[in-house]
Amino acid sequence: MERLQNLDINDFIISKADTEEVRQWKRFDYAFKKELAEVRKNKKTGSQETLAPKYKNIFSQENPLLIEKAFEKRRWDYLDEVEQGHHFDVDKLQIYYLKLQISERLSSFDREKGKKVFKQACEMHAENVI
Repeated sequence: MERLQNLDINDFIISKADTEEVRQWKRFDYAFKKELAEVRKNKKTGSQETLAPKYKNIFSQENPLLIEKAFEKRRWDYLDEVEQGHHFDVDKLQIYYLKLQISERLSSFDREKGKKVFKQACEMHAENVI
């Protein structure tokens, strides 16, 4: 139970208590987020560096919400791969819990809240420009 309680989808620090599957997840997720940050930086700065094929599906989406959903789908697909061969053991439970956290994140997307945050960000940016 402690392993599940301490498992956080946003934590990529590997601990001694982590199972090998959780360690693999943390390595994957950290590397994935790092690569995506680099892609976003290149897009923002107008770098001519080509987009890796594995990210074309994510960044070809028409709006930020769909990009986030594609991002979460890639994470989910990775967990599906790691889950293979586990029937009902601690690793299966941990993978299931990580998937629940992804589902929770996806269900937290709210159009009205998103509009409000976007509007506030635009207002703050406009104040800083003036």
